Amino acid sequence: MRVATILLALAVAACEVLTGPDYPDTTIRVSGTVVAAGDGSPIVGTEIVVYMQRLEYQEFMAGAQTDSLGHYSLSYVEEGYCPEVLIGIRASATGFQTVDYTHWGYEYGNDPTHIRCTEETQTVDFQLEQAP
Repeated sequence: MRVATILLALAVAACEVLTGPDYPDTTIRVSGTVVAAGDGSPIVGTEIVVYMQRLEYQEFMAGAQTDSLGHYSLSYVEEGYCPEVLIGIRASATGFQTVDYTHWGYEYGNDPTHIRCTEETQTVDFQLEQAP
């Protein structure tokens, strides 16, 4: 019984280490607008995807499509810690060139394309060029 109690205490302590105050939850909230680069008209039905870039694959985190005004909004919350990996956001629409921004999850800066773990909603707008 004593061994089981010790093992349970160790398991709880390990969980607290990974989810404690030093490791915030992975929270990503993004909204924005997608327009055509040429005339600024909204692009309806653009697919927006937020992902983690792993060594050999991309892990989907959240996705959304733009509405009739070209607006989108998405969120992703996972208990644990903000990963120290590449986090990207991609916009793709039929007839337009795909735009993809990828940055390290822990970098903080003034780059408006940088998706980071924060409770605040970030704004990432896209201007897509016509496909050749």
